[in-house]
Amino acid sequence: MIAAAPPAAPETIVLKHDDGSKDGERSLGASGHFVKLQCPQGKWWLSEVRIYGARYGTPEPPLDQFTITLCDNEFKTLKYIKKPYSIFSERGAWRDYPVPVPPLELPTRQVAGKELEPLALWINVAFNPSSTKGVYVGYDNSDLECFSKTGLPDHTPAEIPDKYNWMIRVVITNSPPQQAPVGLGEWLEPRRPLVPWDKAGLIELKNDDGESDGKQSMGAAGPAVRFQNAPEGAKLARLRLYGSRYGSGYDPETTYADYYVYDDGLRLIQTGRIPYALFTYQERWVDVPLKPVQVPGAFSVLINPSAHQYKGIYFHYDKDVAAAHSKYGRMPEETSDLEEPWDWMIRAYVEVPKPAAQ
Repeated sequence: MIAAAPPAAPETIVLKHDDGSKDGERSLGASGHFVKLQCPQGKWWLSEVRIYGARYGTPEPPLDQFTITLCDNEFKTLKYIKKPYSIFSERGAWRDYPVPVPPLELPTRQVAGKELEPLALWINVAFNPSSTKGVYVGYDNSDLECFSKTGLPDHTPAEIPDKYNWMIRVVITNSPPQQAPVGLGEWLEPRRPLVPWDKAGLIELKNDDGESDGKQSMGAAGPAVRFQNAPEGAKLARLRLYGSRYGSGYDPETTYADYYVYDDGLRLIQTGRIPYALFTYQERWVDVPLKPVQVPGAFSVLINPSAHQYKGIYFHYDKDVAAAHSKYGRMPEETSDLEEPWDWMIRAYVEVPKPAAQ
């Protein structure tokens, strides 16, 4: 009888691009720290992230959280997890801070005749700092090759001109615990894009031509747009906005813009909130799903992001219009005409009830 081979011993590896000696530090507002993962062949689980840094700001750590994101080689979010600032308990204390996470299996691909081959992955750590809170992350320039970038997930990152590497290390294991430790939080899924409006059977209402002629943020006010020619019985199901957010020091998941849907008599039809997290720092079309609500043939939408110097949304507009349908204001009953005739790049999508079967 041939004895079965004993199981391979569990192995834990620390992936790093630094020699443990800090050559400088940075805190990145409206940005984050990217580090490339280079895993050996086989199946591995991420179990810990280590950050060499020091917290600044108030003596006691704020109640805020920072974000660790696992990204693919195109910097798209695969999973993310929130962690408390209190991990950096002592202000100004430089050390290697361990950040344990629930074991996360790292994606691989099967190559013909070979072992499982790991995919190219990146870890991003973003502290969303401000003048009163943040973390300085150390960097090391001992490696001649740069495996680090700056930026946020789902954005195009920036190269580091000085070719240094963030002192962020990732611990991986080939034998995760049978039961995940409690109290470590959970890995979250990114928001998935909505089905395109035309494939969802929606009708588009718009006043712009799709080309931006500029952008504006209006402090305590926001854009208002009037839509016409909604079919009888139509229900407003979605908005689409072209814009970007700005500022830092706030949590985009819990910071909101208020929206109002109302008729020509200023009767409120629906109100709700749009999370800042739907927007990125790069302008793009943002789809906002709504609870479907019946609207008349003509109705308006006003969006107030309650912007200020350190937080807001830039809304884009189109000046190539024959007749403007746009205003700005704080509330439906408090709108004003724009100084120049333009239309905000805000679109509405309605669903129309299907006719009853004969």
